[in-house]
Amino acid sequence: MAEGVRSVTGPRPQPVGRPLARRRGRAWLALTLVLVGALAGVSLLYLEQTSRVVELGYELTALQHQRDSVALEAAALRYELARRQSLARIYELATREYGMVPLRRVEPLQVERSPALPTPIPTQPPRASWWERTNDALLGIGRAQAEDEP
Repeated sequence: MAEGVRSVTGPRPQPVGRPLARRRGRAWLALTLVLVGALAGVSLLYLEQTSRVVELGYELTALQHQRDSVALEAAALRYELARRQSLARIYELATREYGMVPLRRVEPLQVERSPALPTPIPTQPPRASWWERTNDALLGIGRAQAEDEP
């Protein structure tokens, strides 16, 4: 360039404040911390869910054992009921405990019937006059009727 002419392009002016490289480093640090925090949160959530599933598995196993024991108890009670209702046991109990003996001779017993009571004849209720029936129909009052009446 010529000596008396100054160059328009000169040294670049420096920004006032912190250097640009430092700002980029802090942005990466913040982004890294956010990602690490999110990853830690997801990991904790996964661990919490896994521990809850294991806890519910133990609870389910305990309830299944309880159900099985109740089913066994119910089966034992059904067996005991059937044993007590057996005819052989009832026969043994009747003869040993209550001193009952089998019937040796059967005698029919004649019982006279009492005379049948007369059946009462149903009485017809008095029929309402035409004026009462018309008034009831206009007012929407219903009355019960026997099946044989129209």
